[in-house]
Amino acid sequence: MSNLNELSPATKRVVVPPAARQRFPRNQWYVAAAAAEVGTGLFSRMLLGRPVVMYRKADGAPVALADRCPHRGFPLSKSVLNNGVIRCGYHGISFDSSGACVNVPTQESVPRQMRVTSFPIVEKSLWLWIWMGDPAKMDPSLIPDLGCENGNYHNAFHKCYPIPGNFQLVHENVLDATHASYLHTGVIDNEELSEVTVTAPELEVRGNFIRTSRTFKNFIPSALVARAYSLQEGVPVDRYLATESHLPSFVMIINRYTDPANPRNIISEQLGHIPITPASDTTSYHFLGFSTTYPSGGPEDIEFFRGVIDQDALAIGASQSYFEESDANFKEISVKADEAALRGRRIVAEMAASEEY
Repeated sequence: MSNLNELSPATKRVVVPPAARQRFPRNQWYVAAAAAEVGTGLFSRMLLGRPVVMYRKADGAPVALADRCPHRGFPLSKSVLNNGVIRCGYHGISFDSSGACVNVPTQESVPRQMRVTSFPIVEKSLWLWIWMGDPAKMDPSLIPDLGCENGNYHNAFHKCYPIPGNFQLVHENVLDATHASYLHTGVIDNEELSEVTVTAPELEVRGNFIRTSRTFKNFIPSALVARAYSLQEGVPVDRYLATESHLPSFVMIINRYTDPANPRNIISEQLGHIPITPASDTTSYHFLGFSTTYPSGGPEDIEFFRGVIDQDALAIGASQSYFEESDANFKEISVKADEAALRGRRIVAEMAASEEY
């Protein structure tokens, strides 16, 4: 395990909290919703501790506004949308897609301060990305590429799963794949063989990017694994399993199966999209979508992965509850397999510490 204490003097001043108490950086792009979730009606979601209302204009362009009327705080998501203008359901004050007030029914003039905060929102592939930090630092080129832009994949959004834990706990759950052998028995590994646990990953860290990868030669898929990844049960394949984390907001899990006799022949590939977005300090969203070389996204697939994420949510929620209820002096004891997670924890802590809240 690399020495995490070999850091610059500036870095050493950053206090790295437990994952359950991590602050979220604001000057980042986060997924606010799947593109498929937002249409011409009003759609609300709590994001980074703030209620946000979203909808699409007539041309399909997405809109994101603070979900509170500045008059008396009534939720705009519980109001009326007509021709791209929201009329507050309490006193009828109306706001356009930029957040500007365009009508106050009881008077002709509009108070200069009567406006709603508008957030930049960008559609890319399956997702709608929102920027809720300093507008001067907003740069759409910072949104990560998702690996499926070439059009050779079947793309499918599954679901947005609320998670009862800090967003950093979700990241660490994904970065440390060894839990799969025990929390998700037989889904990633073959039954009780625990291939992931006993195979040390290669680790790459560049800026806010972390990749862990494992290669399994002559991997023999069980019936469950074969069904999940469109393989033939019992027929050996070479398997490449990688987790690519773009901190603090997005993870890609790559499952690639190739012909042992011809490594260039990809038999099956699954790109698992896992946007991770804070809802609050102690709750988050685990989005899930897939880009696959085979058709996917049917009811059986959605039910299969729902069960997997329910298991993750149970474990993450238990960890969050323990940290909220435990003695403040409790210290975690980490092991070698935690290296990627601990590196990620420090990276996000440095991001948060660099911002002024």
